[in-house]
Amino acid sequence: MSTTTTTADTDDSNTGNNREAVGQPTVVLSKRMGVSIVLTDAANDESIKLALLTGTGDYYTAGDDLNNIQNALKQFDGDIYRATDEFVKRFRRFTAAFIDFPKPLIAAVNGPAIGGAAIMVALVDCAIVSDSAYFLTPFSSLGLSAAGCASYTFPQIMGQSMAGQMLYFSHKMSATEALQSGFVSRVIPSAQFDEYIENWIFADRTGIVNTCYPQSMRASKQLVRSAAVRRDENKQK
Repeated sequence: MSTTTTTADTDDSNTGNNREAVGQPTVVLSKRMGVSIVLTDAANDESIKLALLTGTGDYYTAGDDLNNIQNALKQFDGDIYRATDEFVKRFRRFTAAFIDFPKPLIAAVNGPAIGGAAIMVALVDCAIVSDSAYFLTPFSSLGLSAAGCASYTFPQIMGQSMAGQMLYFSHKMSATEALQSGFVSRVIPSAQFDEYIENWIFADRTGIVNTCYPQSMRASKQLVRSAAVRRDENKQK
């Protein structure tokens, strides 16, 4: 699948029988509006242990298709208010699919991540990146404002200053900067990236799906997310 679509895609064509043995633990994502459906289905499928998002080719994602706005206008006969309302609703569903996913959600960022999918990396549970990757959120360059919870998640993760560079000034954050800021957990040389991800998740004796209990991972994720909510509530008192 092409990474010029608005989300990262997983390609399971070269994984042998490992995925079948563990109940298809990865999720194949195509167009943004299908992501919420796919993740909802994966959340309800007890045979799926986790979801893995990655790109095909050189890019994790090449960014949003701004023609989507024009297409929405055509759908509503040029009514900008109805078109905007529908676009916002769909983007909210897209974002909520990441936030509400109860199982481990991993981003394997194989290359540059631009636009909406770059923002969504802040909503996954773990991000592993290739050293060829970078993150770019060019909102101000396009006359847009921050979206996808980035105005909250970016300062929380990387601090106010780096978040400002990303969201206000369209800074292109390198893989090294992303690691140093806590945005990702590990940087892997690009030549070894696919093999590393495959072994990390699917290796017979050491892979996540063969060494970590699904209910334990889900319970720990719930505790982590609940603790974050409590911290925010305490700050507001």
